[in-house]
Amino acid sequence: MGSTSFTGVRLSGAAVAVTNGIPLFAAVMLQDWSASLDALTVPADLIEAFSNSGYSLSSSSSVTVMQQSAQWTLLQDPVNQSPGVVELVGFSLFVSDSSLSVYGSSISVNEVQTGGYTINLILPVEPSALALSQLDPPPDVSIN
Repeated sequence: MGSTSFTGVRLSGAAVAVTNGIPLFAAVMLQDWSASLDALTVPADLIEAFSNSGYSLSSSSSVTVMQQSAQWTLLQDPVNQSPGVVELVGFSLFVSDSSLSVYGSSISVNEVQTGGYTINLILPVEPSALALSQLDPPPDVSIN
């Protein structure tokens, strides 16, 4: 089995996905969120919770109920159409007890094609195959 080295790699702003996606934030689950999401509507206070956590969520996002009152997928249109920009556009939401866990589940990537036109790709986020030991530097390694 080979090894992975991140020597000299700049991972500023990078995210690593786990089974459910890229862990983004957790919030106390409000009762109206479940009812709204089950009715395929994004509640305004959920949009505010995203914003308070540093993420953008559109009120026009599509909602897919994966499990009634427990799991949803949200998908919004990309905002930035600039080439090379990667943005989160899909989110997976999971309820456990009274907590809502939010994960990034899809990204938007803009590519310039031959001829100069730009296409937008919506891609699913896949779990990393890297072991935690590969992501955490040994205690004697400084990261600058």
